[in-house]
Amino acid sequence: MTVLAVDEGALWVAARLGLAADASGVSLDCPGPPTPLSPSNNQTGVTSATQFSWSAYPEAVYALLLGGLTVYAASTTVTLPDLSSIDFQLSPSTPYTWQVAATSPYASVDDFAAPTTAATQAVTLLCQAQTLTQNFTTSATP
Repeated sequence: MTVLAVDEGALWVAARLGLAADASGVSLDCPGPPTPLSPSNNQTGVTSATQFSWSAYPEAVYALLLGGLTVYAASTTVTLPDLSSIDFQLSPSTPYTWQVAATSPYASVDDFAAPTTAATQAVTLLCQAQTLTQNFTTSATP
């Protein structure tokens, strides 16, 4: 059973695995999405050294979604890595959007990326939540 809910732009997905076809009284108890903390919405002067942060989500791995870039983390803070070798840099004085998607239960990014499925990991409740879109503008020298 999978449930998708959207509330004012935030997204929740809950999946209960291993249910019998006639299951009833099923609980899908997933927390709401993390709260974006930094940079604040519509912040200006953001640089490549700016730390992105959000509130915690139980037993989660996070995906920072920034333009066309996704950075995975097990912590609630990320500073963008140097990605100049793949020609990704924040452009000066440019507006961007960012969001965070949290998926649980996973103990680490390695567990999340492992070539197995939730079903083979004996997970019975899989939760995912994505924050509202946040905006920021880079500094003249990001």
